[in-house]
Amino acid sequence: MSRRYTEEDHKKWEELYLQGNSLTKVARLCGCDVSTIYQALKKRGVKFRHELRPVTTLEVARWVKVYLETGDLGKVLSTTDRSELTVLKHLVRALREYALRSQKGP
Repeated sequence: MSRRYTEEDHKKWEELYLQGNSLTKVARLCGCDVSTIYQALKKRGVKFRHELRPVTTLEVARWVKVYLETGDLGKVLSTTDRSELTVLKHLVRALREYALRSQKGP
């Protein structure tokens, strides 16, 4: 049987998210699934950070350049205000594509 969450729970989740916590962290702190948090906040009309400012191709290209030049994730993170998780997700995807293109050759 699924648990029913109260309006007070939803307010707490919204507050935690708006303080800068990720959906995953809010879920972990509150002991429930991230999809539960997402759906509740969506119903409350919360604007999600990824919807407000999507990551651009140009941003990712800069991250890849810095990473290939330095090999240092910390240096990449120092060039942006994005979360480490966001940078890692996009950087890994871009580096994987870069590696596949390099294997195919010209």
